[in-house]
Amino acid sequence: MAENTNQNGGNGNNFLLGAIVGGVIGAAVSLLVAPKAGRELRQDLTGQCQNVGSKSKELYGSVSEKGKVLYGTVSEKGKEVAGRAKELANNVATDVKSWKQAKNEISISGDKEADTLEASAADSEESNEEPTSQDPEKSATIN
Repeated sequence: MAENTNQNGGNGNNFLLGAIVGGVIGAAVSLLVAPKAGRELRQDLTGQCQNVGSKSKELYGSVSEKGKVLYGTVSEKGKEVAGRAKELANNVATDVKSWKQAKNEISISGDKEADTLEASAADSEESNEEPTSQDPEKSATIN
């Protein structure tokens, strides 16, 4: 499956990871900088870590569900496209076969027609020949 990339060529998952890590670091720094007692600070850190963990699980579930839906949609569309491509390929193959058959029929028909025309022309030439005075046999049969 193709990875989601932003305009800078970076991976979208890296951005998400960076946002989570940045949120954790920001929360930790704000707690450490604030003037609080040790026990209270540890409780706040624990609470923030649990909050980040639960949000991470929520985000993971959401992304996972969207990924499954996207996979199903892409898979379904891919099957539709593959079926349509197969159908078109079969149509093209059928058309090519019929064109070849028509070409062969035209070629055979043309050959027969040419033979008929040649025979007709030969018969026509024989019947149109006139006897010449040089051939006495032909002259005698005509007169």
